[in-house]
Amino acid sequence: MLVLAAAVPGAMAQTALPDSATTLLLHTFPSGNPFTVGADTTINVPGGIGIQGDSSSAWTLATSGTVTGGNGIAVQFGSADDTMTVEGARLPVRSSRAPAETRSP
Repeated sequence: MLVLAAAVPGAMAQTALPDSATTLLLHTFPSGNPFTVGADTTINVPGGIGIQGDSSSAWTLATSGTVTGGNGIAVQFGSADDTMTVEGARLPVRSSRAPAETRSP
């Protein structure tokens, strides 16, 4: 599962994702969930996916920054059994069971 939501000050400790020109794989960050993309952060991967979460966890991602990827896919997440909620952002997302979609509040 991947959840996109607005960042909440004072919430539990969050892993800040860095600027990147290569796909960020959420399962490779030892500090783990939840993840944030800050307002000054840009993740731009023209030849791939901006952020990818595999099916090993229920991922939480809060973003106020910029996330883009090739073919219009900013975020992709794991298996056909995954579900997703997107709040506070308009990002192109894709699951393994559906074509590219844009989810927004």
